[in-house]
Amino acid sequence: MNSQNSSGSNENGWVIVKRGNKRAFNPTRSRKESSNNSNRNSKSAQRRITRRKLLEKFFEEDDVPDELYMAGQVAVEKKKEPKKEPQLLGEKEKEKVQKALVDFFREGYIQNVLGGGNASDKTILDYINSILVKYDIKISGGFILKNMGMFEGNTGSSSIDIDIYLPPNPESHPMRKKKRTMEIHKALQDLFNVDKVNGKPKYKYFKVSGTFSSKKQAFFQKNGIYSVTKYSRGENAEMDLVQADITTTPIRIIQRFDLTFCQNWYDGENLWSMDKEAVYKRAPGRLEDSYVPIYLDGNPVTRKRIAKYMKRGFRVHYKDPKTGEMVEITEENVKNKTNA
Repeated sequence: MNSQNSSGSNENGWVIVKRGNKRAFNPTRSRKESSNNSNRNSKSAQRRITRRKLLEKFFEEDDVPDELYMAGQVAVEKKKEPKKEPQLLGEKEKEKVQKALVDFFREGYIQNVLGGGNASDKTILDYINSILVKYDIKISGGFILKNMGMFEGNTGSSSIDIDIYLPPNPESHPMRKKKRTMEIHKALQDLFNVDKVNGKPKYKYFKVSGTFSSKKQAFFQKNGIYSVTKYSRGENAEMDLVQADITTTPIRIIQRFDLTFCQNWYDGENLWSMDKEAVYKRAPGRLEDSYVPIYLDGNPVTRKRIAKYMKRGFRVHYKDPKTGEMVEITEENVKNKTNA
């Protein structure tokens, strides 16, 4: 019985093949069905294009942390955990970063947390650290190196910004996920003393969904970013909250930055680095292997970032993909778009 087949067609244009008591459908549809699918696909494609244009208008290159933008220039492959372990940076440098955090968040703490009056630096720092530890938050980006005193010369910007990396949301319950996100954002909004419009925090928000071809958006998915929320305070201060998706963690995102001396973070207790020697400028920093091909191809964003950090006193080298030797990049290489 099972070996006998018979066929027929139904009113929708499917070709029905009977195998025993089961029915198998051949993917041959009626013209009407194909037309409906074509229209749906067309509308879906149009929505993606419209959404991408809106996002490109909404987010400019300067609206995202440099490290994350660079992460979007290359495909992040699934690979083993980095062989190098994070290293503790010195107590002196940690204290400098902690002082900068107290100064950065002092106004918001006194106004929104304390409700007025005065507070000691220790009290403010203890509160900041409690928030970082409670929610497993990491602070990274140029804020760390700059306040450690590692930038030489003119940094070229009077702005003060901080990049804060949040862990992924728990998936167990939608309302719990929403509540937790609101708790984190509210705590950091108060600390930052964010600008408000009609009593509500002023911000830009981008949530990753779907697949986008725009280079300005690519870094989100390729680097495991779920969302980015940008808050501002006054004319020069910004706070970016970068939330990891469920495939990664804040530390893994930081470990994917293009230049090893940028792979640093403060977690509320300690100051960590993936390349301690390069941070202290006792050795060149390394351009991660996955970024070397686009550097050699003359990618302008890569070269601009390297030039920026070289002006700040850092040295950069990379592993030659052909010889396997380490090659140091010079100012002439970057300026004249030649390869070292």
